[in-house]
Amino acid sequence: MKIVHLFVFLVLVYSSSGSSPSEGNPYRDLLVDWEKTATPYSIASQQARDDLRTLAKILYGGYAGLEIRREEGFDWKSHFGRLDETVAGQDRWRPSQLAELLVAELSGLDDRHFGFFVEEGGNRKWFPATPERGVFFADILFTAAKGGLFLVTGTGSGKSESLLGTVLDKVNGEPPKKWLYPTSPDQEGQKRFLVGRMKETQPAPLVLTLKNRQGQAVEVALPLHRCRVRLQRTSGRAFRLTRVPFPRIELGSFEASRSDELEPFLQTAEDLSEEPLVVVDLRGNPGGRDSYGKAWLERLTGGNPESWKVRELVSPVTLQGDVNLHEWLLRGVSQTAAKQEIGGRLAHFRKRLEEAEKESLKRTWTNPAASLSAETSEPDRHSERSGEWRGRLVVLVDGGTRSSAETFVLLAEQIPGTVVVGENTGGMMRFGEVKLYRLPHSGIWVQAGSKVFEDPSGGYREAVGFLPDYWLDDSHPISSISRWLGGGETLSGVAD
Repeated sequence: MKIVHLFVFLVLVYSSSGSSPSEGNPYRDLLVDWEKTATPYSIASQQARDDLRTLAKILYGGYAGLEIRREEGFDWKSHFGRLDETVAGQDRWRPSQLAELLVAELSGLDDRHFGFFVEEGGNRKWFPATPERGVFFADILFTAAKGGLFLVTGTGSGKSESLLGTVLDKVNGEPPKKWLYPTSPDQEGQKRFLVGRMKETQPAPLVLTLKNRQGQAVEVALPLHRCRVRLQRTSGRAFRLTRVPFPRIELGSFEASRSDELEPFLQTAEDLSEEPLVVVDLRGNPGGRDSYGKAWLERLTGGNPESWKVRELVSPVTLQGDVNLHEWLLRGVSQTAAKQEIGGRLAHFRKRLEEAEKESLKRTWTNPAASLSAETSEPDRHSERSGEWRGRLVVLVDGGTRSSAETFVLLAEQIPGTVVVGENTGGMMRFGEVKLYRLPHSGIWVQAGSKVFEDPSGGYREAVGFLPDYWLDDSHPISSISRWLGGGETLSGVAD
């Protein structure tokens, strides 16, 4: 089996040089033939092994995380060797079965943008290499008291009121600190906490050890539920502004194909710059372009917050991935403005690919700003307004707040007085600017990023995202924010 491992490894190294292991044109052999995209019921093991070699070419030639993950200990040779051995050991593979094998073997990539999707029977199933991590909460509320104690001051429906006033001693037999999540202070400004656990899937109940006024220990097992602030169903709108009881902007997407809806969003910034409070609801926003959020914040505040430190990988592979992605996007839109937007970018990337072939472009790292031409760069949206914004920005987020929506959080947190509330964001940013590829035999689609994003604040973690200042376990967060801002409770001191 060492021969198999060595063979696959040589293919990977050969691919990384920018050359193709096949006889095809290395500047064209990953372009999708859109007349042949039907997903087969199953493929032979040799076809699946050929798809592994195509995947190796994609990753070694066009994946931004290749060197970084290798430096962090990810052994590409061993992973592909095991994949090849497993695939060779079974006569036939269904595409979804092969995708499951791929994500199981590559799960250590720590990259939420990277993954596969399979289209079968009119359905599209996503196979992420890295699952998100969200917090699951119990129905109980604690208030900080003197002496570092945490008193039970609230319980959910059906919970015994006899727990009120008891003191939290341990959670799952451990000191409670790591299980506590800060939520809204009470009316006197005392800090309050939810109790929960961060996991990928539904965890087992938490066992709380509480002490009553007589010092007797009481043990209670509390089931956990996913954070209720998470948006269960999106409205489908990219942008909506309401003004009662305060200006609230709902942003459902930053996708380029929604540009006709997002232009009105950009125009609200100067109008809202005199408001004492603006709430931006980013729940369920899967991302798109960073430029929309950045331009809006600059117009609102007159500032220029620092964004990610970015490096971009450019190669024959990434340029083909760009063409594939924009052809795929173009097939999914119907609005004229979106078609023009995506069509313009598609023409740009086709031209770049032609130039790369003429120049024999190899795999290289470059400044992303330098790679944008006038055809694809954003118009100047900087505000002419001077002076600092003196209002307060409240940003509402959930696990569906991902990618460029997380860029908005990064930028907004640099504005004095900003408070982020909700749950942790989706953690989908480390390797972005995704390209799209298709494995020719199985029909599995591959999504991989060509840019590396480094957080200048140091507060971001892939699959965890940004943590809020203020955790909410509330299915009606806007009502809660209204109550806090109406005087019953306040947001003051949250970030302390």
